[in-house]
Amino acid sequence: MKMNKRTVIIYVVLSMFIVFALFPAYWTILTSIRPLEELLNPIPWVSSPTLKYYVQVITCSYYQIDLFNIQMLNSIIISLGTAISVIFVSSLAGYSLARIKFPFSSYLSKLVLFTYLIPPSLLSIAFFEQMNNYGLVNTYAAIILAMVTFTSPYCIWIYREYVKSIPVEIEEAALIDGAGRLGIFFRIVLPLSAPVIVALSTYAFLYAWNEYLYVLILTSDSRMFTAPIAIAGLLQSDEIPWGIVSAMSVIFSIPPIIFYYLVQKYMIRGLVAGAVKA
Repeated sequence: MKMNKRTVIIYVVLSMFIVFALFPAYWTILTSIRPLEELLNPIPWVSSPTLKYYVQVITCSYYQIDLFNIQMLNSIIISLGTAISVIFVSSLAGYSLARIKFPFSSYLSKLVLFTYLIPPSLLSIAFFEQMNNYGLVNTYAAIILAMVTFTSPYCIWIYREYVKSIPVEIEEAALIDGAGRLGIFFRIVLPLSAPVIVALSTYAFLYAWNEYLYVLILTSDSRMFTAPIAIAGLLQSDEIPWGIVSAMSVIFSIPPIIFYYLVQKYMIRGLVAGAVKA
């Protein structure tokens, strides 16, 4: 198949963008397997790769990362807790906005996404004071509540649009048969919305997995830190252990990559379906 000059140019430009986007990840992996004597070598390959840094990270034998396994576990607990909580909140709120008519319901539906006009950093001090008053600082609950606050509006909006795409006649038939609103939601709507639930839970999981600001604000005990805080902490030392930092970054990126590719098909389907207004 012959390609004209314009097609060739497009492919070249796209290839340059792909290389530009993937190069930082490639260099991080490269640094994580470089021996110490080659660490400052700018060549884009490794002559004698080593897994020493990965062994040190996994066994927590490097003196500055003795709590890394606990911090990775914290990331998993907070991310899973956020995903479950967001689905609970957004599904009930989204269904209510889509099906239950009450005063100003249409205006409230449109105002949901306007919460993103307020930067999260602007609310950080007020959020810390509130969590401190409730005695929740240095707990999983404080961080999960913060993540739910910032991920729920988008999830509510997507779930509302998805529910509106479900034929209302199905619910009307269930109402005639004597089912209540909660029964209809849990027995009919929730099973039908499995794709969008997977999509939104993935979004919430990844958002919480990469969170840095609110974990830093709401925790002071190193045993409650998450992996991003642990990695960033090494960058503040006098002598940065680049091999260790790179190995930690690679290990930290593995769980969300696996999680994403396991549910990728359902995530795309759910987001596309939620974007189509009935």
